[in-house]
Amino acid sequence: MKFVFILIISFFAFFFLEGCTSFRENNKAFVKGKKNQTITSKLPLNKRPITEITTANGELALIFIETNRYQLPSEKFKILCNKQETKYFIQQQSVVIPCPISYFQTPNRFQCEISFLDVASKESKVIPLANIQVKDKNYPFRKLKVQAKKIDLTKRDLDRVLLEKKALDQVYSSVLDDVYFDSPFMLPVETVMTSPYGVRRLFNGKRKSQHLGTDFGARKGTPVKASNKGKVVFAKNLFFYGKAIILHHGLDIFTIYAHLSSFKVKAGEIVEKGQVIGLSGNTGRSTGPHLHWGANIGNKWIDAMMLKEQFDQFYFQFRPLINVQDGGPPTKGDES
Repeated sequence: MKFVFILIISFFAFFFLEGCTSFRENNKAFVKGKKNQTITSKLPLNKRPITEITTANGELALIFIETNRYQLPSEKFKILCNKQETKYFIQQQSVVIPCPISYFQTPNRFQCEISFLDVASKESKVIPLANIQVKDKNYPFRKLKVQAKKIDLTKRDLDRVLLEKKALDQVYSSVLDDVYFDSPFMLPVETVMTSPYGVRRLFNGKRKSQHLGTDFGARKGTPVKASNKGKVVFAKNLFFYGKAIILHHGLDIFTIYAHLSSFKVKAGEIVEKGQVIGLSGNTGRSTGPHLHWGANIGNKWIDAMMLKEQFDQFYFQFRPLINVQDGGPPTKGDES
């Protein structure tokens, strides 16, 4: 009887040890397989499908190349949109190319491409990235009445306006290769929009202009926040804009905050996204207290709401993954 009991125990012990050995071997093979799955080669850039984009005058087309999927040229390269060199930056494992469409752009179709000199063949090579179709946007028309002195300018006022235009042209032509922001743009105030971008306006029945910004109703003294991190490159009183602040966010991306009653920052400061930079007011050519918010990219005035919308989509699509199991902290790409 004792012999039978020992035999049974030996039988179960054999199969238990054999099973453990088999499990360890299978687990090693599984882990090895998982490691091998992560080793993938990038595709040549010319295998990337050409992006098709339909947009309109005054809007922003955002093009990106996923650098974790496609191999960039080893040589120095340029991005050309409509045959003009366009600046780009690299974030979230992507080459990001903001392509602004001027308000005054007529219907058109053009291409964005990457251009480089192939060292091996010593030949210039061009790889198409995107086809952009620009349609005409039928912006609304509006009549406004303001003080006559803001329309019929005296020689002194006209001289001032011309000097201010020259100063602003220099600001918008300034070079800043650093990119300060790494999250979506936010609205500078949380109030009702009173006038959208692009409205064609007639002042006092005789002077025409275009509204190249977005207006928000805001009582005098309402805190105005920076829509994203950037450098204060202008903070002065202007004839038309009144007290205005201009932020440079890098790579020719500017935002302006106009008709303020006071400044909370000064030129040269680096401000954080959401930081209060001024208080709303009614200065300059204005029909009442409000905030004028505008966006300028590469010396082209675009709809600031499109700037926000396009970067919202980019940072949402390419936001870093969060470990749901351990409840990891939200990334900067999720702020808005």
